[in-house]
Amino acid sequence: MAKQSSETIIRWQAVLQKWQQSGQSVATFCRSHRISIPSLYAWRKKLQVKPRPAPKFLPVHITPSPSALIEILLPNGLRLKAPCDIDASRLAKLVLALQGQPC
Repeated sequence: MAKQSSETIIRWQAVLQKWQQSGQSVATFCRSHRISIPSLYAWRKKLQVKPRPAPKFLPVHITPSPSALIEILLPNGLRLKAPCDIDASRLAKLVLALQGQPC
């Protein structure tokens, strides 16, 4: 690398970091910041900044197990833990009973 001033290097490091964080293509970023595309590529190579690969997401399937629990924190401070497959009307009756209300 040809000798460059530390100010120039710091400035280009900031430009390259801003480009990476922008998520924009090189062409779009350079056009909006009035930077020469060849300059950005040259400085990227000099400073060895490589674009981050796009994150890869895998499909997730959640299957509740019979032992899985839901937890409800009631306004009176009590916690109710019940199986995920509990009948909604039964759960409502439990909540009312724990809050001291008639079912």
